[in-house]
Amino acid sequence: MSLSKKGIKSHRKGSIHSTESILLMKKNSGRKIMVYVYNHEWVLLNSFNSITECSKETNIPYLVIRRALISKKLVYNKYYFCKDLLK
Repeated sequence: MSLSKKGIKSHRKGSIHSTESILLMKKNSGRKIMVYVYNHEWVLLNSFNSITECSKETNIPYLVIRRALISKKLVYNKYYFCKDLLK
């Protein structure tokens, strides 16, 4: 299959995204997930606009926070990370 496409340019080559579509892609990016940080007793400590921002502020690696969002397990015996605000 790769041999048959050799020499044929991509249909996307040279296309430019509009400003609106760029903004939508940024908004829907996986890194722009609201993150809520709770202590070990489930008391809200802080909220962040993204996993990256949370990682920088808490000095906890991005992947650790990402996994904790999925598993909802206690991290470093101190923090819980959630996508939803608990009431």
